[in-house]
Amino acid sequence: MKSLIKIITICIATSFLGTTANAQKKKAKPVTKSTATKKTTLVKKPITKNTDTKGELASGIIYNIYPKNIGAPKAKITDMITMNIKVKAGDSILFDSYTLNEGKAVPAQIAKPQYNGDIMESLALMAVGDSAVFIVPQDSVMRNGMKPPFIKATDMITYNVKMVSIKSEAAFKAEQAKLNEAAMANEIKVMDDYVAKNNLQNVQKTASGLRYVITQKGTGENIVAGKTAVMNYTGKFTDGKPFDSNVLPEFNHVQPFEFGLGNGQVIKGWDEGIALLNKGSKATLIIPSILGYGSRESGPIPANSVLIFDVELVDFK
Repeated sequence: MKSLIKIITICIATSFLGTTANAQKKKAKPVTKSTATKKTTLVKKPITKNTDTKGELASGIIYNIYPKNIGAPKAKITDMITMNIKVKAGDSILFDSYTLNEGKAVPAQIAKPQYNGDIMESLALMAVGDSAVFIVPQDSVMRNGMKPPFIKATDMITYNVKMVSIKSEAAFKAEQAKLNEAAMANEIKVMDDYVAKNNLQNVQKTASGLRYVITQKGTGENIVAGKTAVMNYTGKFTDGKPFDSNVLPEFNHVQPFEFGLGNGQVIKGWDEGIALLNKGSKATLIIPSILGYGSRESGPIPANSVLIFDVELVDFK
């Protein structure tokens, strides 16, 4: 039996390819007197125009778009978007923002398509408010050993998308700058209160908003970007409750943590804060949300959280 997705694919393709042929047949049909009278009668009734857009791209993506505002600007390369999206392979759900992201739209940046079947090509067909279904063969998407074993060779990947917002990269950055400024204004008091409550001495500040205290001096030169840091750490909220650690056994990963400094492998507050340390030094980093996880939640960390890290640079290489 053909899968439901494959049947939908055939139906969409057949419907699209048949549109032109049907139109030609209607044009070629002789108009009789009775037919002409019928058309005159129909003109008096309200006409509902079908504004759906369907077709197939040269890359193999079959699409059916349901526009909300005809003529509204489409997403362009480098635009920042938010969307609700459900992705299926055959009958299996691979991702569903409605459930996995608590119904909130997920962000993305439109980029130049990198391969046939790249969802970026499809998203650039949409405007704000549009809904769409995109269908592509699984072997166009599941490349380089990415295919889970439950996906069959005949399965199609189906994307159900609702475009929530589109902003230019410049407008998005300007908006984020305002939000960051407002967040920092609120978090300065939170950080001041933490310093006072915990009687921290010799607190240093950087231009970015990071605050830190060197609690144990190390030896030698500071670590520099490109080196691999070997760390011990405990991350806490401002109320003192730990949320992660590689030294506390309850988090089940008691072993040195390694990362490449300056490569974006960790939050910005770590890349900046660890660069202030030399081998064997310990410090407390007080990290505002703009240098942490910002306005998004991350596991146990709520949005717009000031984070405290007690860190030790064990070694670097």
